[in-house]
Amino acid sequence: MTSTTRPTTPFHVPAPAPAATAARPKRNVNWPKLAFLGVLLLVFAVYTEMAMGMQWRTVAGRIGPGFFPRILGATAIAVTVVALARELLARAGEKPSDAVEAAEEAAEPDLGRHPLALVAFVVAAAVFVALFGVLGAGSLRGALPRSHAVVPGP
Repeated sequence: MTSTTRPTTPFHVPAPAPAATAARPKRNVNWPKLAFLGVLLLVFAVYTEMAMGMQWRTVAGRIGPGFFPRILGATAIAVTVVALARELLARAGEKPSDAVEAAEEAAEPDLGRHPLALVAFVVAAAVFVALFGVLGAGSLRGALPRSHAVVPGP
């Protein structure tokens, strides 16, 4: 057997190619973000536990003081768990590879990329301001002194 021929025994197993293992990028874990989300989850859990101690309904059958805090607490916990899962399951290629790229990405302004959302927000704000009188801003006339009046008095 020469140096160029391979052994023909059935026990010969070729070694894996070293390039296959080196091509896989190393996962970069963002520990500060995970710690922040963990603390936030803990705070929301305590908030929801306090909300569960409040009455869900009053004696008269109306919604009680614990109705909206329970909804807010459960929603906040769900959103935080989703954010934690996305951070843990993120692939290495999705994140910037170094601090310079991350800073450049964070510094880019997001101007003019969502014109429909901008127009919708401006229209909604204009409708809200136009409906101030109907919604109750007119009732501020008697509540504020004349020097701070929002709307001139009668």
